[in-house]
Amino acid sequence: ANIQITADGTAELAGTTVTLDSGADIVLDADGADIKFSDNGTEFGSITNATTDLVMTVATQDKDMLFKGDDGGSAITALKLDMSDAGAAVFNGTIVANQDKAVGTYSIVTSAPTSGSGFPTGHVWYVVS
Repeated sequence: ANIQITADGTAELAGTTVTLDSGADIVLDADGADIKFSDNGTEFGSITNATTDLVMTVATQDKDMLFKGDDGGSAITALKLDMSDAGAAVFNGTIVANQDKAVGTYSIVTSAPTSGSGFPTGHVWYVVS
């Protein structure tokens, strides 16, 4: 590809695909703390350094963050963070937490704890049954 870098740091790349291929690491070092992703001039996401926290942001209202992969030759969405539902996490399979204790397919029962139950009152708890 033909690469032109202008004085303001803008690069123009002639070609349909640009490949960065390195025999070692590829380092993205942005003193402004943001790495932005755009398509035809419209930003759709970013990765930001917020006091050394890694913040990944979907820039478009109500669009989701998807984690996709290949499961035995089939394309899957392993996890969807639903931004139109306050970031609700939708997992495609079993959730494993705390030393391989699996949470499988269960019915969820909405229950408000009573005094003396050991759970704080004033909140709605979801009990797996």
